Amino acid sequence: MANKYYVGDIGTEIVLDTKVDLTDGTDAKIKVKKPDGNAVEWDASIKDTTRLSHVTAADELDQAGTYLLQASITLGSWKGRGETAYMRVYEEFE
Repeated sequence: MANKYYVGDIGTEIVLDTKVDLTDGTDAKIKVKKPDGNAVEWDASIKDTTRLSHVTAADELDQAGTYLLQASITLGSWKGRGETAYMRVYEEFE
């Protein structure tokens, strides 16, 4: 709904564009480093050939600050990550 993300948002689609054809990819994930330094993984799906998509669930956007995001996927015999993207999450009413 918006281009700004807030703590507690649920159902927000996060999209990473890898600019690489992911059509035959498997094990799609988004690796996430939260503002407090904890690392987690979010399940993702391939969207529009080159993009990974994840819809946020409860407690995923649980901290204000900058989240570091990396696409992670297996393509044939290659498994790896994309470039780091930065996503700012704001406190309510910021």
